[in-house]
Amino acid sequence: MRRFLGEKLVGTFAFALLIRYNEPRVIIAIAPCVSGDRERNLGVIALKILKSIGFRTLTVATALAAVIGAQGSVAMAADGMADFRAAYAVAAQDNRAYAVEIDLLGPAFHADVETVGEIRTNGFVWLGGSLEWDYTDHQTGTTVHKDIPLYLERNAGSLDFYGQRGNSWYEDSFVGLPLWLISTITSRDKAVLDKNMAAVKEVEVLQETDATKVLRLIFDKEALAAMIRAHEGSPNFDAAGQVFAEYLAQGAAATDLTCDVTVKRATNEIVTISADLTKLMQNYAQSLLQGSYQEKVTLTDADKALLQALGYYCNLRVYASATNAATNGHFAQAKAYASDVKGAQKAAGGFLKDLEQEAVSSSVK
Repeated sequence: MRRFLGEKLVGTFAFALLIRYNEPRVIIAIAPCVSGDRERNLGVIALKILKSIGFRTLTVATALAAVIGAQGSVAMAADGMADFRAAYAVAAQDNRAYAVEIDLLGPAFHADVETVGEIRTNGFVWLGGSLEWDYTDHQTGTTVHKDIPLYLERNAGSLDFYGQRGNSWYEDSFVGLPLWLISTITSRDKAVLDKNMAAVKEVEVLQETDATKVLRLIFDKEALAAMIRAHEGSPNFDAAGQVFAEYLAQGAAATDLTCDVTVKRATNEIVTISADLTKLMQNYAQSLLQGSYQEKVTLTDADKALLQALGYYCNLRVYASATNAATNGHFAQAKAYASDVKGAQKAAGGFLKDLEQEAVSSSVK
């Protein structure tokens, strides 16, 4: 259980990373709430400016929330669902390259993930980039900054994650991330796509121009929880996976989930996806804590401290945009990681465990 919870810390935003990469298919699986297109762009700019001058505290979250909060009026349109159905169908028909940013902000730790990669028509997914990791150890008062190269790929029913320490790559895994979910996200099977679409309760048109439409997807939270619970008996679940599924289902059932996507009118291509996963992460962590209070799951004091940070004091936001693999300057380096990680060592004790322990040190005084 200790390993499970430890890897869930980084697994939470790496999971979101994978999810963001898979366009709306992920939205169906975990679905977040987000801001409008203009506000999102301003929010990202504000975050980058604040980060460049060293504000890696809750000031970042406050400023970003203030910008994002200034959303315009919502224009309801009867064709919103039809627009998304068309875009969802197109997304499954060709290879897509994306740039993805993940931002996890805690009381005394901050993870900023920037990656590029592809989702292909055969279900293969890869992404590479870096994690900027900052934390303050309350025991020593020391603040540490790390730049960690990352690589992840999903192929033939497996999910492989790699991180670099020093000059060496290490392989690790995410406990509790079920393969059925990955398969659902990357599936091209019409029956699976139709089942995913059934979880979309409503689609609003937030903004229209001659070139694009901004759509807000509103999900049926009970349907999402039911989708998660429907796979609890899957052979892909170990004991930790069973716990993950149940408490994730509880978190989803307690969360009003939405997601904004920008669609290019001429091609029905999804060009941006923006999401705020904060409430889902908080409800998931709170559900696990409640389970421990009811003695249904055993947590250490450090586990509880970390979950309390995730459940009450952290923010998790994601933004993805379509990119051109031929012109994106980061694409070649990220793709080269695929060969660099060959022969990577299994991380002793878990590569992700190191980050979890550092996050705990910043959460426990």
